[in-house]
Amino acid sequence: MVLLKELVIGRDYVTGSCFFVSIQYLLRELVVKCMFLWIDKL
Repeated sequence: MVLLKELVIGRDYVTGSCFFVSIQYLLRELVVKCMFLWIDKL
């Protein structure tokens, strides 16, 4: 049963990592867009 628990934890970890990476990517895209808009205004 320990193996099953580790598999579930591993899957949750991978899902969490993918989610975290996608959130970071979206935030970076947002920052880049904001910077371009800000530069355009100058």
